[in-house]
Amino acid sequence: MSNTKVTTGEVRFSFPHVFQPHANNPGQEEKYSVTILIPKTDTVTINAIPTAMFRSIPSGMITPAPRSIRPTSTSGTNSGP
Repeated sequence: MSNTKVTTGEVRFSFPHVFQPHANNPGQEEKYSVTILIPKTDTVTINAIPTAMFRSIPSGMITPAPRSIRPTSTSGTNSGP
C-alpha cells in the first residue's frame, strides 16, 4: 500500500475537527475531518494526491470510485487551478 501514501511539505489546516467529530448539518453523521491547504507551488504534492487516490480504488480503500478528482480551491486567486 505504499503507493497510496502521500507525504506533503508544509501545509495549513482549515476547519480542523480532529479531536471531536463534527456534523455540518443537524442529523448528519458526525465525522472527524480537516481541510488541508496546499500551496499552489507544491505541484509534486498536488499531483501525487489524485494518483494515490486512484491507486487506492482497486484495494477498496475508496468506494465508490470517484468520477474525477479536481482541486476544490484555487488558493484565493481568480486565475484558475
